[in-house]
Amino acid sequence: MRTGTPRFSVFECALDRGGVAFPGFAQRLRSGLRPLVPDCFAVKVELPDDPALAAWRGAAALAADSEVFRSVVVTKQEYEEHGAHICQERFAS
Repeated sequence: MRTGTPRFSVFECALDRGGVAFPGFAQRLRSGLRPLVPDCFAVKVELPDDPALAAWRGAAALAADSEVFRSVVVTKQEYEEHGAHICQERFAS
């Protein structure tokens, strides 16, 4: 187990697709995750207004902003040149 202050203080989970709209699903998931997540993290489970289209809307918004999109992806060429290290460098810092 790692020691020290974690980089993130929230374990966040956004639900999507139709099945998550069952009554109480978000709360059951939150209750199930809480014992699995270290106490130093808050557990946040969000259910969007329209879970069936949430992933599509998020991806569409990301793709619409090319500057942001370029900052959160690793191209095949970058991965082939740098390997998994590029992901650690770009997303874990």
